[in-house]
Amino acid sequence: MLELGILKTFDSENHKAGLQLAGSLTTYLDDIAVATNIAAEAMITGNYVLLAIPGGNPRDACVVASWPAGSSGITDHGELDGLADDDHSQYLNVARHDLTARHPLGSVVPHESALNNIGNVNAPSPSDDQPLAWDAATSKWIPQTLGGGGGAKIQDADGDTYLWVEKTADEDKIHGVVKGVEALLIHDDGILDLVKQSSAKMDAGTTAQSINNATWTKVNYVSSIWDIQSEINLGTDRIVVKKAGIYLIITQAATYSMPDQSLLIAGIRVNGADIGSARNIASGTQTLMPLAVTIYQLSANDYIEGHVWQNSGSTKTLGPYLGQNFLIAHKMA
Repeated sequence: MLELGILKTFDSENHKAGLQLAGSLTTYLDDIAVATNIAAEAMITGNYVLLAIPGGNPRDACVVASWPAGSSGITDHGELDGLADDDHSQYLNVARHDLTARHPLGSVVPHESALNNIGNVNAPSPSDDQPLAWDAATSKWIPQTLGGGGGAKIQDADGDTYLWVEKTADEDKIHGVVKGVEALLIHDDGILDLVKQSSAKMDAGTTAQSINNATWTKVNYVSSIWDIQSEINLGTDRIVVKKAGIYLIITQAATYSMPDQSLLIAGIRVNGADIGSARNIASGTQTLMPLAVTIYQLSANDYIEGHVWQNSGSTKTLGPYLGQNFLIAHKMA
């Protein structure tokens, strides 16, 4: 038979205990043997003990377990004889991962193989590496078709900015759209188009402009040849850049019948300061057409102007031919 007791004394040298039977105020047992597998430090006065009494004879009794009051002392279900960690039905459940029930201890429950068993995914048979895109109309993730027309997109919340692989079947081109306007195109031969890249050219046209002797004169430009980002201001004869970056800047000036050894200079100014120039010297009486080229780092709202200088000894004129007196700014990076 088994009895529950309360430990009163413990003789660690002889491994003997004195105890009071639980629920009894008068029954005390002394000199009771303690199982040798119970460590001495576990025999603390006040602990509950489990007493085995063969044949009901107290003199043959033995303490077989000890634990603190209010606790069984067992922290692992595997310590109970004949019971493994996952033998307890209250902890055993083979439910799927989309249920809240507890999973088996020490085991792995396989995930469902079909994604459409998850409520907000509509992909019953996805292909290898197939991307999913959110469909607001159905509130589901839907697989996207790669190639074959339609392509696949990475896009923003309102759908007006995206990277698109193939608009048509087997097109083999990548399109980049910003605010509904195509700004990037990578062709199937690797050529890159930046169709919205800042670039502008203005021209002095066919009206002759007077250039005083030995005096810097700002060129008067009258027409816009191209202007991708609307950066030309013909009223001030300036190109005003919208974005900071590295720019290629070119200007040319042309003057006819310059006397021998006279000089014509075409200059580039940024915010009123000289940043580059080119000069021609006449050999005999001739037309001079210097071309100034520079690469320059600009900040947003910097302005570019073309200037000209000559020392023929008299007033000269620019032009008057289209394409001879111009200013170009092109953003490179």
